[in-house]
Amino acid sequence: MNAPELCVRDVSDPAQSALLADLYQLTMLQAYDAAGMNAQASFQLFCRRLPARRGFIMAAGLEPAPAWLESLQFRPHELNWLANTGRFSQSLIKKLGDFRFTGEVCAVPEGTVVF
Repeated sequence: MNAPELCVRDVSDPAQSALLADLYQLTMLQAYDAAGMNAQASFQLFCRRLPARRGFIMAAGLEPAPAWLESLQFRPHELNWLANTGRFSQSLIKKLGDFRFTGEVCAVPEGTVVF
């Protein structure tokens, strides 16, 4: 099934869109909601493999993430888009409309070399 197209003119600042979240995470939310699971959860972001001939990476570009999370909310046009995909229940769409991030972010400091 193809997802409906989200019109760019509907988004005031695409860089702030809640739809920047991974579809996998939203699909897992749907599964948890359907199973009645609503306990605290965690999410990890990591890289699966390093670039060829590289034994390390440097953590960079992390600074915008906490600000994005603090302002994270699903706007009406984003909720409509999600509803129109047919992947998500009305129950979850309503919960996403009320969602605000209240968690913690733990990360290595910006500029840290990670092996």
